[in-house]
Amino acid sequence: MAIIDDILRQAKTQPQNQLPLPPPDQNSQSSWVSDLIANHQQPGTERLKRSPVGFDFKRNPFDPSSYYTQLKMLNGISKSATTVALQEAANRDTAAREAASKQDAAAAGAALGGVNANFIYSGSSSGKVASIISLGMKEIGKPYIFGAEGPGSFDCSGLMQYIFGKNGVHLPRTAAQQQRSAKAVKNPVAGDLVFYGYPAHHVALYLGNGKMLAAPHSGANVRVQPVYGNPSYGRI
Repeated sequence: MAIIDDILRQAKTQPQNQLPLPPPDQNSQSSWVSDLIANHQQPGTERLKRSPVGFDFKRNPFDPSSYYTQLKMLNGISKSATTVALQEAANRDTAAREAASKQDAAAAGAALGGVNANFIYSGSSSGKVASIISLGMKEIGKPYIFGAEGPGSFDCSGLMQYIFGKNGVHLPRTAAQQQRSAKAVKNPVAGDLVFYGYPAHHVALYLGNGKMLAAPHSGANVRVQPVYGNPSYGRI
């Protein structure tokens, strides 16, 4: 604005007998200067015209403090709306997890009821298999966390090691190690391990009737789910 003030001062100090300046060419690029001097207004640049506040620069003198006050208010409203949206999304996610956990629990009960009469476990008693599966069912709903070994959270092989270990059966730590320590079988029964990949990158506990207990992946909880794909099976 210093240049504009100099122009205004020069206009006031011109000799009275000096001829007035000719009117500016409306088509020239400098016509906005004359308009500015005549109206004492801030030019409405394209950047400011696109302002989200919608300030009318053609009718109102430019006031930086007012402009930025309105801009801060708009930003505050935007942040509040974003916070509300994030909280609503979190609430929906929590509700979905709770619903999934209830469904898992129902599926677990159905699966356990379906295999109670069919426990077959080489090298151990059927009672121990029942205990392993029963303990696994109690872990349903706990979150998957990579590297977790329980009791508050698990990864896939950590869950297997935990529920077998609590029943006196030692398993190594990783899915690949558990696969190497198990005896491969083609016809799985309740209590066998379900392996994906070779060497295995994922392991679950077979429950019978095409169901397995698993800690699936990040963002999911321990749950009962159908056996999918073409896994291999191993018996401890």
